[in-house]
Amino acid sequence: MTGIMDVRGVTLWREGFESKAAELNWAPTRGNWLIGPPANTKGPARAHSGARCAAVGLRTNYLNNVSSSLVYTQPLQIPDKSRNPMLRFWHWFAIDFGNDCSQGPDYGQVKVLLPDRTEEVISPT
Repeated sequence: MTGIMDVRGVTLWREGFESKAAELNWAPTRGNWLIGPPANTKGPARAHSGARCAAVGLRTNYLNNVSSSLVYTQPLQIPDKSRNPMLRFWHWFAIDFGNDCSQGPDYGQVKVLLPDRTEEVISPT
C-alpha cells in the first residue's frame, strides 16, 4: 500500500497492488520488478496488506549487477507544500552489502519526477 497524506493525516491518494490496474499503473523501467503474491522463501511470507505486493525478487533472489526501477506511470498531483504532503509506504529489504567482484553495496532510493522532468531523491541516504 502506498499513499500520500497531508499534515492532518487526511489521505489524499492511495494505491495498493490488489487490482489488475496496479499492473498498468506501476511499471518497471528496467530490472525485474514484479507485482503479485510474495513467494520467495528468503523474504516476507505475505504482503503488508492484501495478498499482492511489488518486489524485485518476488519469487526468487534478485539478480546481481542489475539496476532496477519501478515507477508509478499515472499523473499524480502533489498538494502544495503548505499542506505538508507525506509519502507513506511499507518496505522490506535484504540487500547485498558488496565485496562481490569489487562491487559496492546495493541500495534503494525513492525519487520524484519534477515538472521540469528532473528527478529528486526524497529518501534518506
